[in-house]
Amino acid sequence: MHRAVRVPLESTEESIEELRQRDVYDEERSVVRDGSHALLPVTAAPDGYEVVTQEEPVYRRRSLKDVVDGVDPPAGWSTVGDVALVDLTGYSPEEKEEIARGVMELDAVDSVLDYRGVSGETREPEVEHVAGEADTETTHREHGVSYRLDPAKVMFSAGNQMERRRVQETVEAGERVLDMFAGVGYWTLPAAVAGADVAAVELNPVATDYLREGVALNDVEDRVTVHEGDCRDIVPELDVTGFDRVFMGYFEARERSYLEHAFTAVEDGTLLHLHDAAAEPVLERGADAARSVADDHGFDVDVDSRRVKSYSEGVFHVVHDVELH
Repeated sequence: MHRAVRVPLESTEESIEELRQRDVYDEERSVVRDGSHALLPVTAAPDGYEVVTQEEPVYRRRSLKDVVDGVDPPAGWSTVGDVALVDLTGYSPEEKEEIARGVMELDAVDSVLDYRGVSGETREPEVEHVAGEADTETTHREHGVSYRLDPAKVMFSAGNQMERRRVQETVEAGERVLDMFAGVGYWTLPAAVAGADVAAVELNPVATDYLREGVALNDVEDRVTVHEGDCRDIVPELDVTGFDRVFMGYFEARERSYLEHAFTAVEDGTLLHLHDAAAEPVLERGADAARSVADDHGFDVDVDSRRVKSYSEGVFHVVHDVELH
């Protein structure tokens, strides 16, 4: 049984210090917020506090520096299902294995891949298996959505978790959604789970197969139609032309060839989600490209742009929400 004491948020630091003095504060678990209160982990029930039981305690994550000897390890890694993706550029084979073993100890994953990003139109990852199970096919779960994939074969950005959650929270049941670069279902599956009817288009046949598995895994077969091929060929042929929402989750989607085809599937009120990776001086280039094509098609636009995360040094993953009217 794991105990914690419940204190007002403003008393958190003071209470932690007192619990430490009493030698009952559990340093191995994390403080958890509970509304206007905090749950402070303890090893025994102290007098004078409201004591609660934690069914799912949250443990502190030790640093790689705590478990790796003789090498300065990378600051972090991404976890997709039971596979860890770590950029091990510059490390020797022996150092890579040492770091990978440390990641497996800390994160309880089954496999570790040296991950160098993705390339090409099909967004294939550049990876090397370092440690653990050689079979890296996995199921990644977040916010009630399950994604089936092999991160050694297809792209999955764990850092986009909050953006996927935002999709699930903002898409409404019954919306008609087009995902022009569906991958394994990054935006398709959260939208479908939220109740939307989705036309999902994906060029990479391996990703398309995993997308179909994800559709079945989430029991949304009745709401998702999967189309394998180039969206520039498929979108103009779709039966639905006036989608409520269009996802363009490919960093080259700002190119006119893609935007022109997106505009064959829109109507007044359509919302485009246009993704880009851009440095500070050109953060708005995707929005500007969408404005230009929209003007050519007789639409005015309202644009709301936001940064999702840092993509690389000086470059940000941005999303432009482009509403047509």
